[in-house]
Amino acid sequence: MDRSNKDFFRQLEENILENEKLRRENRLLLDYKVEALELRTKIKDLENSINERIIKAVDEAVAKATAPLLAKIAEQQKEILRLKAQINKSSENSSKPSGHRWFQKDSEQPRVKQ
Repeated sequence: MDRSNKDFFRQLEENILENEKLRRENRLLLDYKVEALELRTKIKDLENSINERIIKAVDEAVAKATAPLLAKIAEQQKEILRLKAQINKSSENSSKPSGHRWFQKDSEQPRVKQ
């Protein structure tokens, strides 16, 4: 075999070896790509889970913080209704005399001239 043929076959062998090396690397890269896609999916799932947990925790904290306030508001609304009903009573259906004089002491009541 002449020298040019030897060089050709040597180059061919080198190319074959390089091709096999590149195929192995390509398979590894494809495996990494699949793994990366799986990891992205897991990260997205974790993000969604964390967001759901945060929303739930915030909702629970708000409910816990506002429960006493809502109870107080309900209590005050009842008191307001009671007081409005008391104000709306007329002197005809009330057992107390009309006006404010019944609040005053005898010494504080105005004297009537005779």
